[in-house]
Amino acid sequence: MVHHLVAAWPWLASREWLVTSAVLALAGMIHLLPIQRRALAAVRRTSQTSWRYAVTCLGSCAPLMLVMFAVGADSLVWMFTLAAV
Repeated sequence: MVHHLVAAWPWLASREWLVTSAVLALAGMIHLLPIQRRALAAVRRTSQTSWRYAVTCLGSCAPLMLVMFAVGADSLVWMFTLAAV
């Protein structure tokens, strides 16, 4: 979806920093929502079935995966840096 948006607007393609900044801001806002805190708390509980644990784990890691995709797709150094955090 993001790729189609950038392809449709040439001025956005010349300002890649704007896309990366928007993704970082969105991930930060998602991380501060109460639903994100509940997802993180659900992942920490180990008394779940494997499929339910996988879904809650995916939900709690979604903002970080979004940032890794936006920032780390161009640079392996950024990918390693974000993975270390």
